Amino acid sequence: MHVAGDVNLGRGALQFKECHAENQSRGGALHVKGSLRQWGGSCEASSCSATHGGGAIAVEGRLEVSGGSMSIWNASVGAGNGGAILASQGLVQRGGQLALEGGSAENGGCVAVTGNFTVSGGVFRARECEAEEEGGAVYVQRGMVEVLDGNVTMQNASATGNGGAIVAAEGLHQHSGQILLEGCTSYSSGGAVAVLGGDALISGGDFRLAECVAGVKGGCFYILTGLFQVSGGRMSIHDAHAYKQGGAISSEVGAQGVSVRGGSLTLERCRSDSNGGGIAVEWADGFQMSGGEFRCTQCTSGLLAGAILSMGYVKMLAGVAIIQDAYAGAFGGAIYSDLSFVQRGGRLTLRSCGATRGGGISIREGGFNISDGHFECESCTAEYFGGAVYVQNNIFEIGGGNVSIRNASAGESGGGIMAQNGALQRGGRLLLDDCHSDHAGGGLLVWTNGFNFTGGEFHSSRCSSGREGGAVSAGDGGFVVSGGSITIRNSRAETHGGAIASDEGFLQSGGRLVMEGCSADSYGGGLFLHGGHLKLVGGEFHSSGCTSGLHGGAIAVTDGSLFSNVTVNITNAKASDRGGAIYVNGHAHFQGGLSIGPASANQGGCLFVKRDMTVSGSSIFQSCTASGTGGALSVKGNLRLGNASFQNCSAPAASVFTVLYNASMDVVDIHGVTGAEARCGEALRVRFAQCAHAPSCRLEGQSVDTRGIACGRGQGFRHPVGVATCEVCNEELTRLTMHSPTCVRCPHVLGTTISCEPASLSVPEGFMVVLDLHRADDLSEWYRCPNKACPGGQLNASTEIGKPVQVVTPMCLKGYEGPGCASCAAGYARGDANVLQCVDCSQSYQARRYVAFYIVKTLALFVSAVASVAFSKGERAASATLLNQLMAFAAVASVAMSGAMQTKAFVSLQHETQDLLEYLSLPVAAAQGQGSGGQMSAECLLGLVGWEKSVHQAHMLMSIWPAVLVAGLAVIKGGWLAAVVGTNVFLPGFTAAFGKYLVAYRLRPEDSVGGELHWDFLPPGPAAAVRASVLAAVVACFALGAGSWLYVVQSRREPMQPHVAYLMQAYKTECSIWEIERLVRKMLLALVTAMLPVTLSPALQMEAVSLILTASVGLHFYFQPYKVDFFNNSEIALLVLALTMTGLTTCLVANDLHWARTMLTQQVMIFLICFLAAGVCLVMMLRFAFAFLAERRARAALKGLSGSGTGRNPAEGAVGRRNLP
Repeated sequence: MHVAGDVNLGRGALQFKECHAENQSRGGALHVKGSLRQWGGSCEASSCSATHGGGAIAVEGRLEVSGGSMSIWNASVGAGNGGAILASQGLVQRGGQLALEGGSAENGGCVAVTGNFTVSGGVFRARECEAEEEGGAVYVQRGMVEVLDGNVTMQNASATGNGGAIVAAEGLHQHSGQILLEGCTSYSSGGAVAVLGGDALISGGDFRLAECVAGVKGGCFYILTGLFQVSGGRMSIHDAHAYKQGGAISSEVGAQGVSVRGGSLTLERCRSDSNGGGIAVEWADGFQMSGGEFRCTQCTSGLLAGAILSMGYVKMLAGVAIIQDAYAGAFGGAIYSDLSFVQRGGRLTLRSCGATRGGGISIREGGFNISDGHFECESCTAEYFGGAVYVQNNIFEIGGGNVSIRNASAGESGGGIMAQNGALQRGGRLLLDDCHSDHAGGGLLVWTNGFNFTGGEFHSSRCSSGREGGAVSAGDGGFVVSGGSITIRNSRAETHGGAIASDEGFLQSGGRLVMEGCSADSYGGGLFLHGGHLKLVGGEFHSSGCTSGLHGGAIAVTDGSLFSNVTVNITNAKASDRGGAIYVNGHAHFQGGLSIGPASANQGGCLFVKRDMTVSGSSIFQSCTASGTGGALSVKGNLRLGNASFQNCSAPAASVFTVLYNASMDVVDIHGVTGAEARCGEALRVRFAQCAHAPSCRLEGQSVDTRGIACGRGQGFRHPVGVATCEVCNEELTRLTMHSPTCVRCPHVLGTTISCEPASLSVPEGFMVVLDLHRADDLSEWYRCPNKACPGGQLNASTEIGKPVQVVTPMCLKGYEGPGCASCAAGYARGDANVLQCVDCSQSYQARRYVAFYIVKTLALFVSAVASVAFSKGERAASATLLNQLMAFAAVASVAMSGAMQTKAFVSLQHETQDLLEYLSLPVAAAQGQGSGGQMSAECLLGLVGWEKSVHQAHMLMSIWPAVLVAGLAVIKGGWLAAVVGTNVFLPGFTAAFGKYLVAYRLRPEDSVGGELHWDFLPPGPAAAVRASVLAAVVACFALGAGSWLYVVQSRREPMQPHVAYLMQAYKTECSIWEIERLVRKMLLALVTAMLPVTLSPALQMEAVSLILTASVGLHFYFQPYKVDFFNNSEIALLVLALTMTGLTTCLVANDLHWARTMLTQQVMIFLICFLAAGVCLVMMLRFAFAFLAERRARAALKGLSGSGTGRNPAEGAVGRRNLP
């Protein structure tokens, strides 16, 4: 059919079958001079043909399909374009269905369009279309292919030339809709699509290409001059193949590259027999990703770039790109860039990619540069170099972002990264995990220009190499660190440099380097330098748990020296031969100090230095061990150390260090090893060696110069020629403080054996040694103690310099000090009852309590005495006599009990028993009536008012109140009555106070040096004159007391005055002065107990008391002085009992010092003394009470009779004329 104008098809049906335009050149079924518009109905043509174009339909205007259906089968053109349809002014499909099948032509096997081919709706299908030249399905010349919406499907199309399905002369744009190109083939380029001019822009919709093949380039897509860009929608290509390059997409030389700005681009199972298994870009613009998503899976190439080939740049600016299971036969398993790889953002992930070189990325001329974003490479391999990244002729650079490479490997070098021309990290984060190479650089190999690390973070773990540089290997140019942080863990090299190996040195001027758990089979478990120096001038350097099979567990410098200005920290290092932590084949100079250990090796457990070694700062070597020599250090030159600490270092020989020539050091602190030894081949100079915690340490050299060694507990310093050593103190020598460098002779105590060990001293009870607890350099000042203040001191040696002796048991009890513990410490004062006893008076309330007690007690005694004397008349009451006898017995009982309680037998009793016996002393103390008690001290009062605490000052102070009372009584009652009362109440105590001046004791035996008597309590003045004056005062007191009473009695007159009656009323006329005997006895007993304290001379005191009592018994037995016989018998019985107790106490004290004593006998005597004293006092108290009550009843009855006029004598009511009360 030939139509000169337009054809409009709105309904109905047009059918053409086996139409041939043999005479017409175009339109085998329909030739339209105008335009063809279909919006309904149907148009079908089958088996039609034409000679020059449009085998079924030729439209010289525009073909528009907006509805209905158009179906063409098996149309062909003999020598023209458009096997089914030829549209000279464009083809637009807005709706409906356009189905083409089995067309063939020179160009455009199904459709040939001049102008644009536009699909904005409907369905377009083309199957089994074939072109002898280009455009197997659709051929668009002088126009573009544009898909705005709808559905476009082309299957099994082929072309001998470009574009197995589509050829677009001026570009291809997809804004929406769906495109499916499947099973298309081009024997040239563009197995599915060839865009020969303009751009290929995918901004929306769904574009799928599958099983397309190109004989040359672009298994699916071929771009000749423009830009291939995905900015939206989805584009997926799978099972594409190109025989030359670009298994899926190929961008030709002069084109504008491939760009992904949005949407998604997915490539699966694409391959190229040559280059670019997924994408090949042959121009400088290269491949750029600035958004969206790109995925490439199982793409391969025979030579370059399993996924992406760019002869220009590869730029990753944003978006997400994932490439996995890609492989290239030569370079770049995933990506190959001829110029450079640049990442400024986004995320690029490479998984399971492989190539001969650059299993992930290979870059030939340009560099690898990342400043932001994320780069991840996992399980990539290279047969030779760069398991993840291979930079052939330029630099690997990270300025920011995150680079993560895991489980990468290379058959030669650079298991993770190989950079031929240097590596630079200025920031960001680089992670190398579980990477391996069979040769060098398990994680990173830098061939030339070194690795310059100025910032950011570098982390490597579990990387390994078959030779050197388990994590990093830096060739020419070395390794430079000026900032940032480097952490390498669990890396391994089968020869050198478990973590890092460098051919031209290592320089750190800043940042932080940490190596943990790294190992090498030969040199440098952590860091190995084959050439150049190791310079640490700034930053931090740490190593932990690194080991090597030969030298340098952490560091090995084989052809250079080590210079450090920072503190080097190395722990848990080990080497099988030399330098457990550090091995240096040249010099080693540390300006910033060292902290090394634990570490171990055969020689130099911590360090082995082949030449000179200098450490200016402080250094610590801890738990360094060597199986040969040099537990901490082995230096084959000279050694200079500042302050150094060697802790728990050991070796069979030279457990501290060994130096071939000279060694000089300041303060050396050696800890924890017995027999620590430091050896020097020539001169050894040590300013001071602290060996307090290293028993038997030893410094050796041809000459040894030291100011001293602080030896350990129980050891002393010796310094023979060539040796300075600490040795255990010999027998009878000890050393208790670190202050004394040498051992000190033990105290030689006469008459007893002390326990004196090298590090301890025990003194038996009763002895003490005066020493300076901070120095303890003189133990010769020993003393026996005159009191019970020496419990037996026990001292242990101090453990540190400057620390005092460890006091287990003090030499003196609390409150005592000085030689023999005979002086009172600050806050304490001498007791009133015993000048050798110290009483606590550190609190002011104690002094106030004492003053109140003293005033009240003295006043009460004085008032009772005044009442007894002032109202005395006629016969003395029985109760008064019984009270006098009770008080006299209690005075002796108190002395006996005090003596018994000073013995060892009493101390050996259980505390409960001791408490019971002390309770028994309460009735004795109550009956005694005088004394101030063991916890009272007048000297406390002196100290409170700021006076000197002395015996004579206390004597004067305590005499003031009695003097006031006596003077007052004299004014009121008369002088003689006051004299009798004052003498009876106060004279015994006043006289006894003079006895305190005469207390003398020895602190050593009389025949030894220092055995003289100590008269420490005499008033000031010449000793002999003072003693004579004191004795004269005592005699004067006795004379004054006895003489005044004698005068009073002898000069009596009638009527008898009360004070005379008081002295005479109980006694017979011929014994009227017998009360003087009682006064003298009281004064003697008080004087004896004061002058002979029981704690100083218990036996002598008992003997003196016994003599006094014996004399009293004899006198009473002979004269029988009392008027009433009962009182004579009672007095004698009480004196005999008192004498018996005194004898028992004397026996007890004597047995206490005898080696054959029986403790049971001692304890029986103690109980007997205490129960006898307390029992008698209690009985006497009861008798006194009964007598007193009977007298009161008698007086009351007499008063009643007197009122009735009987007029009986009141005295007869008390005792009558009976012999018994």
